[in-house]
Amino acid sequence: PEDNARARRALELAARSVERLDGLVSSIRRTDEAIAALIDRPRRPVALSELLTRLGRGYARVAAERGIGLDLSVAPGLTISGGDELVEVIAENLLDNALDFSPPGGRVTLSLTVDGRLAVLAVRDHGPGVAPGDEERIFERHVTHRPDGQGGGVEHYGLGLWIVRRNAEAMGGGAWAANAEGGGLAVRVVLQLGS
Repeated sequence: PEDNARARRALELAARSVERLDGLVSSIRRTDEAIAALIDRPRRPVALSELLTRLGRGYARVAAERGIGLDLSVAPGLTISGGDELVEVIAENLLDNALDFSPPGGRVTLSLTVDGRLAVLAVRDHGPGVAPGDEERIFERHVTHRPDGQGGGVEHYGLGLWIVRRNAEAMGGGAWAANAEGGGLAVRVVLQLGS
Protein backbone atom coordinates (compact mmCIF):
# COMPACT_ATOMS: atom_id res chain seq x y z
CA PRO A 1 0.00 0.00 0.00
CA GLU A 2 1.04 3.62 -0.62
CA ASP A 3 0.94 4.42 3.10
CA ASN A 4 3.38 1.62 4.03
CA ALA A 5 6.67 3.50 3.64
CA ARG A 6 8.76 0.73 5.19
CA ALA A 7 7.49 -1.91 2.76
CA ARG A 8 7.93 0.43 -0.23
CA ARG A 9 11.52 1.15 0.84
CA ALA A 10 12.20 -2.59 1.16
CA LEU A 11 10.86 -3.15 -2.37
CA GLU A 12 13.07 -0.36 -3.73
CA LEU A 13 16.14 -1.89 -2.06
CA ALA A 14 15.26 -5.33 -3.41
CA ALA A 15 14.82 -3.94 -6.94
CA ARG A 16 18.21 -2.18 -6.79
CA SER A 17 19.84 -5.37 -5.50
CA VAL A 18 18.36 -7.38 -8.38
CA GLU A 19 19.65 -4.78 -10.88
CA ARG A 20 23.13 -4.95 -9.36
CA LEU A 21 23.10 -8.76 -9.39
CA ASP A 22 21.99 -8.71 -13.03
CA GLY A 23 24.87 -6.34 -13.81
CA LEU A 24 27.37 -8.61 -12.06
CA VAL A 25 26.12 -11.66 -13.97
CA SER A 26 26.37 -9.73 -17.24
CA SER A 27 29.89 -8.63 -16.31
CA ILE A 28 30.98 -12.19 -15.66
CA ARG A 29 29.37 -13.33 -18.91
CA ARG A 30 31.20 -10.61 -20.87
CA THR A 31 34.50 -11.64 -19.29
CA ASP A 32 33.91 -15.30 -20.17
CA GLU A 33 32.96 -14.40 -23.75
CA ALA A 34 36.03 -12.20 -24.13
CA ILE A 35 38.32 -14.95 -22.88
CA ALA A 36 36.67 -17.57 -25.10
CA ALA A 37 37.02 -15.30 -28.14
CA LEU A 38 40.72 -14.85 -27.40
CA ILE A 39 41.29 -18.60 -27.14
CA ASP A 40 39.63 -19.17 -30.52
CA ARG A 41 41.63 -16.38 -32.24
CA PRO A 42 39.73 -16.29 -35.51
CA ARG A 43 41.68 -15.27 -38.60
CA ARG A 44 39.28 -14.35 -41.38
CA PRO A 45 39.22 -11.30 -43.64
CA VAL A 46 37.25 -8.49 -41.98
CA ALA A 47 36.00 -5.60 -44.12
CA LEU A 48 36.99 -3.09 -41.45
CA SER A 49 35.89 0.08 -43.25
CA GLU A 50 32.44 -1.31 -43.99
CA LEU A 51 31.97 -2.69 -40.48
CA LEU A 52 32.94 0.60 -38.78
CA THR A 53 30.82 2.69 -41.16
CA ARG A 54 27.77 0.52 -40.43
CA LEU A 55 28.36 0.62 -36.67
CA GLY A 56 29.08 4.34 -36.74
CA ARG A 57 25.80 5.11 -38.49
CA GLY A 58 23.89 3.15 -35.86
CA TYR A 59 25.70 4.95 -33.05
CA ALA A 60 25.06 8.32 -34.70
CA ARG A 61 21.35 7.84 -33.96
CA VAL A 62 22.11 6.88 -30.33
CA ALA A 63 24.37 9.92 -29.97
CA ALA A 64 21.73 12.24 -31.43
CA GLU A 65 19.16 10.97 -28.90
CA ARG A 66 21.60 12.02 -26.14
CA GLY A 67 22.25 15.42 -27.73
CA ILE A 68 25.80 14.46 -28.75
CA GLY A 69 27.28 14.71 -32.22
CA LEU A 70 29.16 11.79 -33.76
CA ASP A 71 31.66 12.52 -36.54
CA LEU A 72 32.75 9.61 -38.74
CA SER A 73 35.90 9.67 -40.84
CA VAL A 74 36.53 6.17 -42.18
CA ALA A 75 39.13 5.44 -44.84
CA PRO A 76 37.45 3.22 -47.44
CA GLY A 77 38.36 -0.30 -48.46
CA LEU A 78 40.47 -1.38 -45.46
CA THR A 79 40.55 -5.07 -44.58
CA ILE A 80 42.24 -6.81 -41.68
CA SER A 81 42.69 -10.44 -40.69
CA GLY A 82 40.81 -11.26 -37.50
CA GLY A 83 37.23 -11.65 -36.38
CA ASP A 84 34.15 -9.51 -37.03
CA GLU A 85 32.88 -9.98 -33.48
CA LEU A 86 36.22 -9.01 -31.95
CA VAL A 87 36.26 -5.78 -33.97
CA GLU A 88 32.59 -5.01 -33.25
CA VAL A 89 33.16 -5.37 -29.51
CA ILE A 90 36.18 -3.04 -29.73
CA ALA A 91 34.23 -0.35 -31.56
CA GLU A 92 31.09 -0.72 -29.42
CA ASN A 93 33.03 -0.45 -26.14
CA LEU A 94 34.95 2.60 -27.36
CA LEU A 95 31.82 4.35 -28.60
CA ASP A 96 29.81 3.45 -25.50
CA ASN A 97 32.52 4.92 -23.27
CA ALA A 98 32.91 8.05 -25.39
CA LEU A 99 29.16 8.71 -25.36
CA ASP A 100 28.93 8.06 -21.62
CA PHE A 101 31.66 10.60 -20.88
CA SER A 102 30.59 13.26 -23.38
CA PRO A 103 28.49 16.13 -22.10
CA PRO A 104 25.24 17.02 -23.87
CA GLY A 105 26.13 19.19 -26.83
CA GLY A 106 29.55 17.52 -27.04
CA ARG A 107 31.07 15.64 -29.94
CA VAL A 108 32.59 12.20 -30.38
CA THR A 109 34.86 11.34 -33.30
CA LEU A 110 35.42 7.88 -34.76
CA SER A 111 38.17 7.72 -37.37
CA LEU A 112 39.89 4.98 -39.32
CA THR A 113 43.18 5.81 -41.02
CA VAL A 114 46.16 4.00 -42.53
CA ASP A 115 49.69 4.17 -41.15
CA GLY A 116 51.93 2.02 -43.34
CA ARG A 117 50.65 -1.56 -42.97
CA LEU A 118 48.47 -0.64 -39.99
CA ALA A 119 44.83 0.32 -39.65
CA VAL A 120 44.40 2.90 -36.90
CA LEU A 121 40.96 3.14 -35.28
CA ALA A 122 40.63 6.17 -33.01
CA VAL A 123 37.70 7.29 -30.86
CA ARG A 124 37.85 10.64 -29.15
CA ASP A 125 35.41 12.32 -26.77
CA HIS A 126 35.35 15.78 -25.18
CA GLY A 127 34.63 14.59 -21.65
CA PRO A 128 36.82 14.92 -18.56
CA GLY A 129 39.63 12.60 -19.74
CA VAL A 130 41.53 10.57 -17.15
CA ALA A 131 43.87 11.53 -14.35
CA PRO A 132 47.47 11.92 -15.54
CA GLY A 133 49.23 8.61 -15.09
CA ASP A 134 46.04 6.53 -15.43
CA GLU A 135 46.29 6.15 -19.22
CA GLU A 136 47.56 2.57 -18.88
CA ARG A 137 45.62 1.70 -15.74
CA ILE A 138 42.23 2.18 -17.45
CA PHE A 139 42.97 -0.92 -19.54
CA GLU A 140 43.17 -3.11 -16.44
CA ARG A 141 40.27 -5.34 -15.52
CA HIS A 142 37.69 -3.84 -13.11
CA VAL A 143 39.09 -0.31 -13.28
CA THR A 144 36.44 2.37 -13.74
CA HIS A 145 36.29 6.04 -12.80
CA ARG A 146 32.89 7.51 -13.56
CA PRO A 147 31.82 10.76 -11.94
CA ASP A 148 28.21 10.94 -10.76
CA GLY A 149 25.77 11.28 -13.61
CA GLN A 150 28.00 9.59 -16.19
CA GLY A 151 27.56 6.06 -17.40
CA GLY A 152 24.04 6.04 -18.79
CA GLY A 153 22.40 5.30 -15.45
CA VAL A 154 23.76 1.75 -15.24
CA GLU A 155 26.49 0.30 -13.08
CA HIS A 156 29.85 -0.32 -14.75
CA TYR A 157 32.42 -2.95 -13.84
CA GLY A 158 35.54 -1.72 -15.62
CA LEU A 159 35.72 -4.37 -18.35
CA GLY A 160 35.19 -2.37 -21.55
CA LEU A 161 38.72 -1.11 -22.17
CA TRP A 162 40.24 -4.32 -20.84
CA ILE A 163 38.26 -6.20 -23.51
CA VAL A 164 39.25 -3.63 -26.16
CA ARG A 165 42.95 -4.22 -25.52
CA ARG A 166 42.61 -8.03 -25.24
CA ASN A 167 40.69 -8.20 -28.53
CA ALA A 168 43.20 -5.96 -30.31
CA GLU A 169 46.12 -8.02 -29.01
CA ALA A 170 44.40 -11.26 -30.05
CA MET A 171 44.47 -9.93 -33.63
CA GLY A 172 48.13 -8.91 -33.42
CA GLY A 173 47.49 -5.25 -32.57
CA GLY A 174 47.28 -3.03 -29.53
CA ALA A 175 45.34 -0.25 -27.81
CA TRP A 176 46.44 2.96 -26.08
CA ALA A 177 44.78 5.99 -24.54
CA ALA A 178 45.83 9.60 -24.01
CA ASN A 179 44.17 12.75 -22.80
CA ALA A 180 43.35 14.77 -25.89
CA GLU A 181 44.53 18.30 -26.49
CA GLY A 182 41.61 20.58 -25.69
CA GLY A 183 40.03 18.04 -23.33
CA GLY A 184 38.61 14.56 -23.49
CA LEU A 185 40.11 11.15 -24.06
CA ALA A 186 41.45 9.66 -27.29
CA VAL A 187 41.77 5.88 -27.57
CA ARG A 188 43.74 4.38 -30.47
CA VAL A 189 43.52 0.78 -31.61
CA VAL A 190 46.09 -0.43 -34.13
CA LEU A 191 45.49 -3.54 -36.24
CA GLN A 192 47.53 -5.15 -39.03
CA LEU A 193 46.06 -4.63 -42.49
CA GLY A 194 45.18 -7.78 -44.42
CA SER A 195 46.79 -8.65 -47.72
